[in-house]
Amino acid sequence: MVAAMAAHINTSPVYDHILQDSESSDKKPQFAIDDQEIDENVHTRTVKPQELHRYWVRTLALILIPPIITAWYGVIWARLVLGIENDDAVKYRTFSGSLIYYSWFIIGVFGLSWAQFGLLGVELAMLQAPFWKASNLITTLMHSNTTWGGPAGWWKAIYHREFHRLWCLLALLSILPFIAFPLSGLVIELGDGHIRTSEHPSVAGRNASTYNDAVSAVSDATSAWEIGLNPTIPGFGVVYTAPGIDRSEHSCLGEVPNTLPLTESIPDMFLAPQADLPVSGKAWGLRVKYNCSIIRKASEFTILSEKSVSIFSKVEGGVSTSLRPGVTLRTPSGSSIQIFNSSNSPDYLNMWSYSEMGISVPTTMQATYENNTAGNAVSNDGVPHDISESMVLEYALWQLQFHGYYDNPNETLPFNSTLGPVIEGMGSPFSLSENKSLLSNSTFFKIGQGKNFTLPSLSGVPVALNASITDLRDYFNTKHLVDYKANQYKPNQFPEAIIDAAAPIGVRCVVSSGAGTATLDGVTSTFSDFSRVDP
Repeated sequence: MVAAMAAHINTSPVYDHILQDSESSDKKPQFAIDDQEIDENVHTRTVKPQELHRYWVRTLALILIPPIITAWYGVIWARLVLGIENDDAVKYRTFSGSLIYYSWFIIGVFGLSWAQFGLLGVELAMLQAPFWKASNLITTLMHSNTTWGGPAGWWKAIYHREFHRLWCLLALLSILPFIAFPLSGLVIELGDGHIRTSEHPSVAGRNASTYNDAVSAVSDATSAWEIGLNPTIPGFGVVYTAPGIDRSEHSCLGEVPNTLPLTESIPDMFLAPQADLPVSGKAWGLRVKYNCSIIRKASEFTILSEKSVSIFSKVEGGVSTSLRPGVTLRTPSGSSIQIFNSSNSPDYLNMWSYSEMGISVPTTMQATYENNTAGNAVSNDGVPHDISESMVLEYALWQLQFHGYYDNPNETLPFNSTLGPVIEGMGSPFSLSENKSLLSNSTFFKIGQGKNFTLPSLSGVPVALNASITDLRDYFNTKHLVDYKANQYKPNQFPEAIIDAAAPIGVRCVVSSGAGTATLDGVTSTFSDFSRVDP
């Protein structure tokens, strides 16, 4: 190849003399490609051109291999990086990524050799073009042994400061794979995970035929809630969500096993039997929707806003100082409002609270799980029978801060009384005067200010209502609070027992649920095609 390259070099006379053979000092040797001697017509002294050798394999390699590698990388990028929606916490895929990983490893190992193999096929042809041809012997020698194809040749060119346009072009094309392959490999990494198989998993949990045989977990759930424990899904522990829900926005779904959040809301989820691995397919379970939000304006309440026109229904407890009453009101829309406080008096504690809780449960339709019979008795729990029906819970809280029995007037204990956000536009059962006296708000406790109404129960019997009671202070004796002294034996220690009356805070939750079957997607941890199936 060097001899063929030399045939196209415009050399100086000195070099011509060196390259002449021994037969004549004026006759230059003529070489063809692959060191084949050129035939010469002795009569006319003209050179007969010889057809150049064509490197078909190298040409095809240079034409086909780069687009194929680029297309394969595009498929990998689109398939693994852009085209697959998955749950990173579960690490479940429909196929193994080992084939892709090792295929790119092989391409990285042989890719540089393939590139040089193809470039060698066009190097000689380009040297014969006037624009790319070598200008001297040194430039020609630079193209020997593919010095442009590796770091050793690049370093020599830099050291000797010899740069030729074709050599630089080939070197640039060789440098690109050196950079591209390591960088492209950074987006591909093997990791532990799960892939889909044809085996059927063993799951733990209830189905439609065994659900009613389950032992009640209400007491355990209540105990966990009271201590602020996040319920953890058993087994592998996946909470399936509806398509379109961004699981990354819910911290409780960031790792497995998933948990049910205490302070967040999941708009739509499905709880299914669990295995020790992620599963896909059709399963029976419970679909739950719930959304809780902090109330900032009184107009956001839909149940508690009806308190003034609600009618007294029943009372639990009593009005004596030793009992804490709980009053139930019924609204014209059929919802209930439960009102209670922490105690009739602070009882030497430094905090006291008054609460109103509105509950809207459809009671005109049969409940999903209400047909548990014991003899002739039927349990009517009023649970919605369909996912499209929602239960609403609204809660508002007012707090008073008092001086405690053991408070020292010369020592101020640290206490953060900052609340936020509070409910704007909502009244308060108590207020503070300028001299720190606690005053009762008579308007706040008024009920039954609207028209009379009746409400049917599930059995068709009207709900007991008493419209003659129009003032809740008949059951909530405010005198115990207004006249409360922090220390009755030392009344001058704190002239006024009250420290602060906090603004109301509140929350509103909308919940719906229904049992049925759904198709589970273990890759994305989502469910679809929900269909109601009662146990």
